[in-house]
Amino acid sequence: MKHRPVFWLLLHLLAGVVLANMRSLSTFWGAGAFFYFLIKTLQTRNRTGWAHFGAAYIIGLEVLLRMAKASLFWEFGKLAAAALMATGMLVERRRNVRWGYLFMVLLLMPALFLSDVLDFSRFRQEITFQLGGQILLVLSCIYFAGRVFSVNDFQNLSRWMLYPISSMVVYLFLRTPNLSEITFGTTANFATSGGFGPNQVSTTLGLGILLLLINYILRLPALFSVYLDRLLLLALIFRGLLTFSRGGVMGAAVAIFVGYLAYLFAKRAANRWKIVFRFFVGGAIFALLFLWVDSMTGNMLYYRFAGLKVDPTTMRLQQNSFDLESASSGRTKIIETDLEMWLDHFFLGVGVGISNELRPLYGYRNISHTEPTRLLAEHGLLGLFFLLWLLYETIKRGLSGSPIRRLISFTLMALVLFTMLHSATRLAMTGFLFGLGMINWYNSYAHTLHRQSPFHQRQLSLRS
Repeated sequence: MKHRPVFWLLLHLLAGVVLANMRSLSTFWGAGAFFYFLIKTLQTRNRTGWAHFGAAYIIGLEVLLRMAKASLFWEFGKLAAAALMATGMLVERRRNVRWGYLFMVLLLMPALFLSDVLDFSRFRQEITFQLGGQILLVLSCIYFAGRVFSVNDFQNLSRWMLYPISSMVVYLFLRTPNLSEITFGTTANFATSGGFGPNQVSTTLGLGILLLLINYILRLPALFSVYLDRLLLLALIFRGLLTFSRGGVMGAAVAIFVGYLAYLFAKRAANRWKIVFRFFVGGAIFALLFLWVDSMTGNMLYYRFAGLKVDPTTMRLQQNSFDLESASSGRTKIIETDLEMWLDHFFLGVGVGISNELRPLYGYRNISHTEPTRLLAEHGLLGLFFLLWLLYETIKRGLSGSPIRRLISFTLMALVLFTMLHSATRLAMTGFLFGLGMINWYNSYAHTLHRQSPFHQRQLSLRS
């Protein structure tokens, strides 16, 4: 069956309406999607990329399944995406697989055996919950490294992620009370997040924003249609702002900005000024939308992003200046305690999952939200090596290759690193997107995006 993007988008918008009224269907949706893509991967031996299309779809669907309380295990997204990509690599005929990346997973294994309790149940939980994100990240790097994508391939992958995200937007509109009935403060808002964790909802919405912004700024053909793309982008920003969780919207904005800079200073980058114009137009529209949502929330949205606190009883400002501890929602204390643990257990760390148990002894009660310092606290020097590898790969993709590779790869990896700062690796999105940044990009729109000689284009096409 031919893939019709507009039809599939409208179908998923309708699915969002159905799910908002029949949440029990979420279990069948999640399990059905996994088996559908698994069967397609086996039937085609992954020749057309059903493994990564399926993984991308699960990435976009993960938080919606959690919101709708699907009867699937919590880490379904990570394990399903990993299973699809592993199956794809096993059945396809591909050479030069980068198995060397497995060494990065082995760096994190010693910390598993530092726990005092080594029963099977806890061992399984630590692997899936604490190390599942890193395992998926490395597997994704192995899957995508050396694989060649055209811009059209990336657009298809973006669509598969955006389908379930569009369902989430509809779900949020239908499951959110009237805004006039909601009391807004300067904390993350569960009521506008479908009753689920605003951080995870905002992060997934931010992913959708980023994919549409990449397509818009690079002046690529519409993912669905010009009007549908713009409407979906505005809806994603609107719902992302209403969650009052800053990570998703800020992550998309920061990632697209640094990716844009990488593109702007690359050689042979065409249409610089047109892209500059689009960048500022997008920024202006976002600012107007921010002001509109802020007026709907009684200026609370501005206070939230400015890191200001409001007394919930009097609704008056408790502070008039920026406070890092307040703005980070306690993450600075988590970072401090993680670093103290690392200094106390410098070489091997305290062990996987142990930092959350020891943190009260260091004067603070909260679970880890920042992946870089968690790696240091729980894995010691081996965690530092893993972190340096992430930074090296990100910088490498931002400073080398064609302009379009710089923008897309650097943007995706920057979003992953930013997300790790506020949401660790709770979502499968972080591991999948980092691996996606490893792709070798073949620009099928070279005539519009790059100033390349016909000989260079022919040479690139032959190599691809």
